[in-house]
Amino acid sequence: MPQHLSQDQIEEFRNGTLPPGKLLELDDHLSECGVCSGMATGPKLYGVLSLCESLLGNDEHLTYDQLAFYVDGQLDSIASEVVDLHVEGCRGCSDQLSDLRRVKEELATSVPLPVALSVPLVEQFKRTAAGWFGSIGRIAVVAGIVLALATWLLWFTAKETRRDRADAPPATHNGDAGSEDLPFSVPVADPDAKTNGKEAHPQTVARVIDASSQIELDETGKVSGIDDPRYEQKIRDALTTQTIEISPVTRELRSSPGRLMGGTGTAPFRLDDPVGKVVPSDRPVFAWERLAGAQSYVVEVYDENFNKVLSSTSLSGTRWASSAPLRRGRLYKWQVTAFKDGEEVRAPVRPAPDAKFKVLDAVRAGELDRVRTRHRKSYLILGIAYAEAGLLDEAEHAFQALAQKNPNSAIPRKLLAKVKAAR
Repeated sequence: MPQHLSQDQIEEFRNGTLPPGKLLELDDHLSECGVCSGMATGPKLYGVLSLCESLLGNDEHLTYDQLAFYVDGQLDSIASEVVDLHVEGCRGCSDQLSDLRRVKEELATSVPLPVALSVPLVEQFKRTAAGWFGSIGRIAVVAGIVLALATWLLWFTAKETRRDRADAPPATHNGDAGSEDLPFSVPVADPDAKTNGKEAHPQTVARVIDASSQIELDETGKVSGIDDPRYEQKIRDALTTQTIEISPVTRELRSSPGRLMGGTGTAPFRLDDPVGKVVPSDRPVFAWERLAGAQSYVVEVYDENFNKVLSSTSLSGTRWASSAPLRRGRLYKWQVTAFKDGEEVRAPVRPAPDAKFKVLDAVRAGELDRVRTRHRKSYLILGIAYAEAGLLDEAEHAFQALAQKNPNSAIPRKLLAKVKAAR
C-alpha cells in the first residue's frame, strides 16, 4: 500500500465499488492515515487534501480536473485559496487557467467550441513538467498551510453542528381543546395567515379514521381520503350534521315488531328473521324460535296478495334457506307451522302483525355490489350505502366498526343512533 491513496482509490471507496478484499485493505489504511481518512469523509475536505496530494506527490502541476473545478466554482474557499497561491508562482498553470477561463467565456456567449480544442489542452497539461516550485521548501510550506486550514475546517464544522443541535427548540405537538369529538386535534388557523409567501392550507373541520384510510373535510368543503364523486356530498353531510338517507321502505315494514311477534306475548313461538326489514339476497335465510316438544316445522312464504310462492319440506331445525329465488323489489310475508303431538301450531297468529320483509331491488343490489368492491375497506361509505338501501342491520354493523376506530369522536356514534332510531 503506497503512503497515501490515489484519487481513484478514494472515489472507489466512497462509491462502494471495491471488491471485498481490496475494501478491507483500504479500510485498514484509512484507520491509520488521517490524511486519506479526511479525503474519504466529505467533499469539502476532499477538495483541499486532493490538492495537497498533487503538490506533495510526483506531479508538480495541478491536474486538469482541479483547474476545471476551480474555473467552474466547484472548489470550496480553502481549496480555491490553494489554487490562487499556486498559480501566482507557476507560469504554466497560470496560462492553462487563462485558457480554461477563455473557453468558459466562449461557451457562455454561445460561440461554438471547436472539437479539437480540448485535446491540445489536455496534452499540454501532460507535457508541461517544468517551471513549478523551485524548491522542496516551498512545497513543504504550502502543504503545511493546507493541512492547517483543513484541520481548522474540521474543528469549526464540528463546533457549528454541536451549537445548532443545542439551540434547536424541542419538538411540540399542536392540540385543540375544542376538538374532543374528533380523533385528531384540529389546528386553529388564521384565515389571513400566509406561510413563506403562500396562502395557508384550509383548516380541517372534521376527520374520522376509516378502516384503512383517514377521511377529512376542510373548511372549503373539500373531502380527502376517499375518491368517489358519488359519495362526496353524502360524506360532507355525514361528517358535518351526521345526516344520512335511510330508505323509506323501513317505515313501511316498521309495523312488524321485530323479535316480539305475537304482540301480547301469548304467541306459541317467535319468528326471528327476516321480520320488518329489507334483505339483500333473493334467497333469504329464515330463522325462528324452537317450540318445546315440536317434532318438525314447515315454512311458507306468500306475496302481498297472500299467494303462496314458496314452501319448505318438513324441517327438524329452526333455520331454512329459500329453495328458490324470490323476485327483487317485492314485499313478502312468511309463517311457520310447528307439528307437536299431532297438532299444528302456527306463528304468527292474530292479533300479531304479519312477519313481512322486502327483497332489495335490482338497482340497489347492483349499486351495493359496486360499493362493496370499490370501498370494501370504508366503514363510512358502506354504512351510508346500506342505510340508503334500507339494510339497517348491515348499516349498524358498519357504523359500530367506525365508532370502534374513533372512540373519541361523536360522529360515528350519532350516525349509529340515526340507524337504530329507524328500526
